[in-house]
Amino acid sequence: MGSFNRAAYHFRQALRLDQQVKNQSAVALDEVWLGSVLWSQGDTGQARLVYRKALQTFSRLGSRTGEAQVQTKLGRLYAQQKKWGQALASHSRALQGWLQHQDTVQAAAALNAMGSVYLQQKAYSRALFYLRKARRTAKASDSLRQSESLVSIGKIYQAMGNYENALPSFREASRLMPARALPAPHAQLYYLMAAAYDSLGQQPAAEQALQQALVLARRSGSLTLLSQQYRALAAVYRRMGHYPKALAALTRFSGLQDSVFAQERSAQVAELRMRYETEKKEREIELLTKDRQIREATMRRQALLRNALAAGAYFYSLSWGALPGAAAAGPNQPTAGAEKRGHQPPKRGVGAP
Repeated sequence: MGSFNRAAYHFRQALRLDQQVKNQSAVALDEVWLGSVLWSQGDTGQARLVYRKALQTFSRLGSRTGEAQVQTKLGRLYAQQKKWGQALASHSRALQGWLQHQDTVQAAAALNAMGSVYLQQKAYSRALFYLRKARRTAKASDSLRQSESLVSIGKIYQAMGNYENALPSFREASRLMPARALPAPHAQLYYLMAAAYDSLGQQPAAEQALQQALVLARRSGSLTLLSQQYRALAAVYRRMGHYPKALAALTRFSGLQDSVFAQERSAQVAELRMRYETEKKEREIELLTKDRQIREATMRRQALLRNALAAGAYFYSLSWGALPGAAAAGPNQPTAGAEKRGHQPPKRGVGAP
């Protein structure tokens, strides 16, 4: 969590610098990255605001692909918050952008996302419509999108209790899942497959799928995902009558739960600490910026005052030169009236001769 806070601080700094030099393309990218980091921190409110700013920046730049990327992120964010209408609207706008750009990979991903939203709403018919459309849109070589569609289709059948149709979808999804795929979603796929096997009474196959899920869960580093597999494995062993194995799996699950709780608590403490430090640095930067702005404003006022005084002196000198006889006489020469007064004979007193 500390790395996310440091990343957020640096992206904010980059954003300020790019705004100062008016590099709008860099500003848009900074906003996208900052929004993603804030989302990873759990600050979904700020993430949404930053994404909207990025959307406005891309719109001013006329970048349709940039807008589609941000709409995709907003759609996922809204879906996480269970704001289904807004999620569908964002994914639909993203889909339009990708289709205009003729990007079938991203268009298929947008259709998969829309199908997933309908799945979470339990609107299974509409979910199947979009997921099947995603499979048709994706190229045959795009095994990742094909696999994602099949996983969601399998989830629909599983939610409807149709395990006979769910299982083939999961198997085909596993076959198409590329080797470069992240371990966490691959582990989740094996978990779903194990649940389908278990519901059909095929516990040995369920155990085998969960063992594969355990390997991938360890590779992902997610303690939450790992504990999920051990809990499911304990239930399968119990149904098979393998009580010592069930107890061992349940013990591992309990131990991981303690670790998950401790990990989450330490992450929350680290997050609060880093947020405090980040906000403190931001306040310091804000104060320095205000101080600089005040100094600049003071210097501008002083410059205006000097210019006004200089202009006043200049116009005063012009007005002095415009007075009749002032320029010829000069400041030290007596005027005509003064000369006349100077040549008048002195008044005589009463007893003067």
